[in-house]
Amino acid sequence: MNIVVVASQKGGAGKTTLLRSLAVAMQQMGESTAILDTDPQGSLTSWWNRRQEESPALVKIDPNDFAAGVARLQAAGIEHLFVDNPTLSSRAAHKALGPCDARRRPRPPLPR
Repeated sequence: MNIVVVASQKGGAGKTTLLRSLAVAMQQMGESTAILDTDPQGSLTSWWNRRQEESPALVKIDPNDFAAGVARLQAAGIEHLFVDNPTLSSRAAHKALGPCDARRRPRPPLPR
């Protein structure tokens, strides 16, 4: 499964808008796609609730058991998971970054 996380250290940078556009584009290409909103602001969930379409699927994963949630999605045939995060200063963002492809960029240090 490909896990895509759009992250930044600043709020209001367009993370949610970019992420939802990428997820919809992937779904329109025929790929099995899901979105996960870990941002307490809930902008991605709010956008999904206003849509007529039900894909990409909005999923919930326990942040304390992220790996198991990803495994369940993968077993259900999801090929791509797009994860919306709060700023990188949060622990939720760091948990979502854990299984991402480390070849792209090293993770910043976890906030104390």
